[in-house]
Amino acid sequence: MESRIVLTETQFDELAKRDVGPRIRFLRELLQSEYGDRYTSKNVALRIEVISPQALSVIERGETKDCPSKVLAAIANDFRVDINIFFDEFYKHGYRPITIPWEKRRSTQMQHRRKIGVLVYEQNHNNEIRFIFNQLSDRKVNINFIVFFTKVLYSIFQLLGLKTYTDTPEKLAKTNYHIHEKFDGTFPWIPKEIWNTHFHQMNEEALMYQETKCKE
Repeated sequence: MESRIVLTETQFDELAKRDVGPRIRFLRELLQSEYGDRYTSKNVALRIEVISPQALSVIERGETKDCPSKVLAAIANDFRVDINIFFDEFYKHGYRPITIPWEKRRSTQMQHRRKIGVLVYEQNHNNEIRFIFNQLSDRKVNINFIVFFTKVLYSIFQLLGLKTYTDTPEKLAKTNYHIHEKFDGTFPWIPKEIWNTHFHQMNEEALMYQETKCKE
């Protein structure tokens, strides 16, 4: 049976005081002390394949606070921890025993892995709308990644002055996602076939509308 690490209150408090990069280093060194050289900085970087060993070391030392979301998600997956452990919000409610590998991640979360899609459209001064970006991920991600990704989108809108929110992006992402999960009437699920049919129909209507405008 695989051994597990349970964070002590002292270790939890130490993580709470650190920024994202030093938190990564703290957890990695904890894993290295338990499981050996598999968790050296170099081996982690080579294994996750989304960052160089040198760049990971820079992040761990806190020389930059720019840690791309895909890197953070890959590290959380490799460490088998909840991705939220890297963020301040995780520590606001005080100590509770944290198990590594994270048991919830290996059970409940794994059976709720889903693909994530992004649909972007623009609206002009005539209140006309057109789609300019529509992508669905190739691989599946867990719920925590979806919440994190949503937080990034809220942050972009806020940082660029595109929208003003009364709550933090992190709180908005968590609250809205869990509301949608609990109350399916807010953003209900729809079969993919129906989605594709309506999307195709909307595109055809857009082409007809464009042709009409060109004749005017």
